[in-house]
Amino acid sequence: MLVADVACSLTTAAGRGSFELLRIEPEPASWRDYSGPQGGRETLKPDLFAITAAGD
Repeated sequence: MLVADVACSLTTAAGRGSFELLRIEPEPASWRDYSGPQGGRETLKPDLFAITAAGD
């Protein structure tokens, strides 16, 4: 429920012109793979991924 609240808040604030919301992804689209300590594949599993922009 909290993830939906954050997504709604970001969308609302972007709509007011506070910043530009370039991308928003809930899980599992927000998950990112990376190389772990021994070079093995690991997955970071955040609940939400967002890219914002402001100014230049």
